[in-house]
Amino acid sequence: MFDILFGWRKASKCKKLVRGVQCRLKLLKNKRCSIVRQLRDDVAQLLKYGHDQSAFDRVEQLFKDESIVAVYDLLDHFCEFILIHLSYIRKHKDCPNDINEAVSTLIFASARCGDLPELRVIRKLFGERYGQRFAMVALELLPGNLVNRQIKENLSIQSVPNDVKYRLLDEIARSCLQPGPLALEYYSELQQEQVNKNKGDQDPRSDVQTSCNGDEGSQVQALSIVEAERKIVLVDLIEPYELHRGTGCTGAVGTHTSPFRPQGSGYGFRIFFRKFISIAYRNDISR
Repeated sequence: MFDILFGWRKASKCKKLVRGVQCRLKLLKNKRCSIVRQLRDDVAQLLKYGHDQSAFDRVEQLFKDESIVAVYDLLDHFCEFILIHLSYIRKHKDCPNDINEAVSTLIFASARCGDLPELRVIRKLFGERYGQRFAMVALELLPGNLVNRQIKENLSIQSVPNDVKYRLLDEIARSCLQPGPLALEYYSELQQEQVNKNKGDQDPRSDVQTSCNGDEGSQVQALSIVEAERKIVLVDLIEPYELHRGTGCTGAVGTHTSPFRPQGSGYGFRIFFRKFISIAYRNDISR
């Protein structure tokens, strides 16, 4: 009668227990994550110094610890989901599939996570709410259960296959060893063959870049030579003559006035010297 009028009486107790599970999950997750980080560092050091067999043996425990961390994340998600839908659970005795999955997963984990004692009390409460048959189906994984598949797999690991170990080793080698300047680089056999194959290939862009640089250099050199020749020609045209200031030049026919006049008896020697300097300057630029 009381449940019909006011809903599930133990909803508030269930809420406190679920919040207690969330607090404990945070502590356990932080502790397990530190263990995972330490194990990853140990495996990376073993690979670095060539102890491959020891690293292969240690990686199984690393995989199991990472699976437990994933379980903690999922359990925290389902606890939050139950808190959000607790008002529906309080008022209705039916169990939709999404609520069924969350409750069944917590019941299943209660028998396999000894470090979460609150889950056993929650299992008892939901057994009273939905019936002992409901709790037994989730606990024993009987047909019709809606326990989360990843939770079932991660909490039922007995041994880790070798291919999973090799993939995890390869991941640690690529993520932990490659960025370091003094770390050894780990390759699987297929990756090593690909690296050796790529070493024989050449980049055709380097030849194109070299030829482009050579063309640019030759163009700059040619422009320098042309500019130098232009300056030399201007010097040869202007310097041999100077402006005649009011004096005339006497020729064989008569007297006439010219605006320019030769520079004395040393004119021929200066022309020869200028041409010699011009040739030497061109040769120096062409080098």
